[in-house]
Amino acid sequence: MNILHYTWHENSSEDIQSTFRQLGHCVSTISFPFSDYDEDPLFESAITTAMRQSNADCIFTFDFFPLISKAAQEFHIPYISWIYDMPHTTLFSPAIHNSVNYVFIFDYNLYHILIQQNPDSQIYHLPLAVNTRRMIDLLGMPPEQSGTQYDVSFVGSLYERCLYNQIQYLPDYLNGYLAGIMNAQQKICGGTFINDVLTPNILSELENYVKLEIPDQYQITYKNLFADLIAEKITSTERIQLLSKIAAQHSFTLFTASDPELIPNAQLGGIVSYTQKMPEVFRTSKINLNITLRSITSGIPLRAMDIMGAGGFLLSNYQPELDAYFKNGEDCILFENESDMLCSIDYYLEHEKERKEIACNGFRKVHQEFSYPVQVQKILSTVFS
Repeated sequence: MNILHYTWHENSSEDIQSTFRQLGHCVSTISFPFSDYDEDPLFESAITTAMRQSNADCIFTFDFFPLISKAAQEFHIPYISWIYDMPHTTLFSPAIHNSVNYVFIFDYNLYHILIQQNPDSQIYHLPLAVNTRRMIDLLGMPPEQSGTQYDVSFVGSLYERCLYNQIQYLPDYLNGYLAGIMNAQQKICGGTFINDVLTPNILSELENYVKLEIPDQYQITYKNLFADLIAEKITSTERIQLLSKIAAQHSFTLFTASDPELIPNAQLGGIVSYTQKMPEVFRTSKINLNITLRSITSGIPLRAMDIMGAGGFLLSNYQPELDAYFKNGEDCILFENESDMLCSIDYYLEHEKERKEIACNGFRKVHQEFSYPVQVQKILSTVFS
């Protein structure tokens, strides 16, 4: 089968291409910039040319692109998109209704929302994957090299440049109301109530001060967009607070492009490459921390999968799907609050044997059930059954 992969230089582009080839398919790629998700004649011309030249039987992308869906609809070939990022506004575009779409979403709650809005669409729930074969080739089988360089590590953004931090002009009562929402939500793991407490009156007031662009005909509301904005701010606050607590008590290394001065006492690891240095950090850290972006309300973030897929020990905030697919205490460790997190760090820094067993179990589970060949076979079986 001929597969055309539109790549936007996402981290996993080489992994998906090598998997398609491993499964016996021919892969062509195109990377062409566009100016608008919904209308761009130059991009449409480039993608249709690539489809003809590759004789494509289907198009694949990480994330959903309305322009590509439109082109696939014209050619009557399947468009497969595997949702990789959240929030994901384009999933609410009119193009989601195109009959050629096969949309795979890693977050069950988002899948549930979309399938309710679009009951006749071909939308599926599917967790993300890791190229565990690449990890083995790079690092060997775990527990080789496990916990040999760092005590506690975090790889990721602090989101200090989030849009919410640019809003400096709200009246005191609105600031207070939103601060209350964020403080309360931060205390709850595994669930969100942000949409429930953004009442019509509050939203009406907010629209007077904060303008958010909603594309024409998109099935998304101001409330949805503002809830995502709040979720990013909560994530920023949460990460800075939790990581600062860890750095005050333990040897802690931060790998980020964010401002490192936000985490006093952290050792700075800089920016790491996805395919080389990042897996090494995960394998050679005694404890790898995942603090999920709050827009991901149920799913397993790729960072958590990558940590376990590299043979690293994962300590993560509670996520419903992490708890559903992995055994807490055997494959990874989940925490529900700051105290729980700090106690787990204290314990597992002192219990090397248990820590390495959990890391090996997590790797084994990912390798057997969430490696790229396993997940991609599910996708292709669904589309071409």
